[in-house]
Amino acid sequence: MATNDELEKMIEQLCTQLNSLQDGFEKYQKLLAQEVETKQLKASESAQIAARDIGSEIAMIEQRLNTHDSTLNTHDGRLNAHDSTLNTHDGRLNAHDSTLNTYDGRLNAHDSTLNTHDGRLNTFAQSISIPGDIQFGATLRTHGRMHIDGGELLYLLNKAGVIVGKDWGGTGDLVVQGNLIVGGSITYAGDIRDSNTPPAPPPYHPNRPARREEL
Repeated sequence: MATNDELEKMIEQLCTQLNSLQDGFEKYQKLLAQEVETKQLKASESAQIAARDIGSEIAMIEQRLNTHDSTLNTHDGRLNAHDSTLNTHDGRLNAHDSTLNTYDGRLNAHDSTLNTHDGRLNTFAQSISIPGDIQFGATLRTHGRMHIDGGELLYLLNKAGVIVGKDWGGTGDLVVQGNLIVGGSITYAGDIRDSNTPPAPPPYHPNRPARREEL
């Protein structure tokens, strides 16, 4: 038969085991509650997912993606068309630039030619030497005094003769500082005056053109 001490030890061991069983039962209850809550959440999510038409939403998303792809393709085509147009305009601009450069070269050549002609005209305005005959129109005119200088005789060989006239504002005077030799008849309509001193020619000013009244 067990003693009191032995019984007390047995009671203590039983109490310890009972507490251990109670702690385990509490842990199991907590785990069971957590599992139940997790299953409830999963069930709720499944219910929400089940309530939605996933296939229809996916189809709508695919349709929107196809629409966006078509729009992007359209924009790509328009961009390619704009690129082609820009390339065409670039080619035309390059052609115009080449044409302008050609015209610039031709204008520069004309400028050079004009400068050459200007130089020749300036030389011509200063002096001219022509070894042959000169043919010109009906009038030979100068704004200043005209000199005809030569190392030999001057012949006026006009077929109808020579007139010293008063037309165009002229005086009609003929001044001969030397001898007057006439090889034919003399016809006059005025007086013949004998003077030892012939009239002097108009004054000569080499640095300015002669005025009309001096000619």
